[in-house]
Amino acid sequence: MSAPYYKKRLTRRIEWAVFTMCLLVATIFSFGTVYSIHYIESETAQLNLGHTLEVLIHQRRRDLPIDTAYASRFYAEEEDGSGVPAWLSDAKDGFNRISHADSDWYALTEHVDGQRYILVQRSDALGWRQQHIYLALFICWAICAFAGLLIGRWLVRIAIHPLMRLTEDIRRLQYSTEQEILATRYSNDEVGQLASAFDRTTQEILTLLARERAFTGGVSHELRSPLMVIQGASELLLAAELPSSQRRVVKRIANASAQMEALVNAFLVMAREQQEPHRQLAQEPLDVIVTNVIAQLEQHTALPPGTIRLEGAAQPAERYPVTFVTIVLSNLLRNSIAYSNRGTVIVRLSSGSIEVQDEAPLMGADVFAHMLAPFTRGEANLHQDGMGLGLAIVTRICDFMGWQLEYRVVENHNCIRIQLERQQALD
Repeated sequence: MSAPYYKKRLTRRIEWAVFTMCLLVATIFSFGTVYSIHYIESETAQLNLGHTLEVLIHQRRRDLPIDTAYASRFYAEEEDGSGVPAWLSDAKDGFNRISHADSDWYALTEHVDGQRYILVQRSDALGWRQQHIYLALFICWAICAFAGLLIGRWLVRIAIHPLMRLTEDIRRLQYSTEQEILATRYSNDEVGQLASAFDRTTQEILTLLARERAFTGGVSHELRSPLMVIQGASELLLAAELPSSQRRVVKRIANASAQMEALVNAFLVMAREQQEPHRQLAQEPLDVIVTNVIAQLEQHTALPPGTIRLEGAAQPAERYPVTFVTIVLSNLLRNSIAYSNRGTVIVRLSSGSIEVQDEAPLMGADVFAHMLAPFTRGEANLHQDGMGLGLAIVTRICDFMGWQLEYRVVENHNCIRIQLERQQALD
């Protein structure tokens, strides 16, 4: 199935536009010419026959010799109705077109003093000339159509060539490691202005990305010092003799500090944008990572037994970054628990993928896509703490690692699936 016209290449659209315009102009001109020929022919034949008929009537009424050189046939109706052939008996007053004996005739009928006169003339000669004129018009029409096709291609090469060159330059920049200024290669016309606008936009984007990367890296680096202080203090407190209630609080502080350190390390890795970021972090089998995440979440949130159910299994030989998988799965599980009012959440594992299914009200793909934006929270979770950044962090990690995040409905329940790229796993 061919693509719609508006989705075709710009060169093809211009060629077809010029070709269609030339074809339309040639067609209108041809029809106008044909109509003009018919109109002029009828008017000319009517004037000639009218002048000739007046002369013949004048000659007959004065009993002068009739000069038949003026017409093919001249008839005068007598009082008894004779003198006019049967095939002309129905001719109306004025100019007529009549077909008789496989020939076309022009007939002009007039009444003078109660007597009808008819002058007829064969139009075959004019028809022969019309056929030649129609043939010439068709040849001209075909030439205009062919010329329109050639002109369209010529215009594309002349007018669109700079734009095509700009497109190739932009495509080539995708594989270039250096920032190039495109505007210097083009004249100061519309294409040059477009190249300048592209240069400005590219520079703004690169500056924004560099600023964001520097900010993320700087903040993550500066957070290491207070985290080390918190972790050291937690270790000292755990080594001391503390009541069980206080020990649980210190353990929660230590676990939160460890999670914060993992998040800081993940942000640092993403800020550096290495070719193989997963190799900079600790790797473990997917089953082990998911089991640890579920255990930590159940311990810290005091969930009833069976709230989070693990199903399936992954390939033990496939190893994934512990930090990234932990952050992604923890955020998805927290959202599922919050939206389902602590209902049952199913974590389903398979080779290279994780699925999180909950009993929350169906949100739909559009709502889920909207919730992936930063600082966006669902209506059912407005009473919970948070700033609406969990799914935004999940999206950024998935984009960074090349993982696929998708929403679907399974057995009338929300299901979020993460497809982990196999090339990211370490055998």
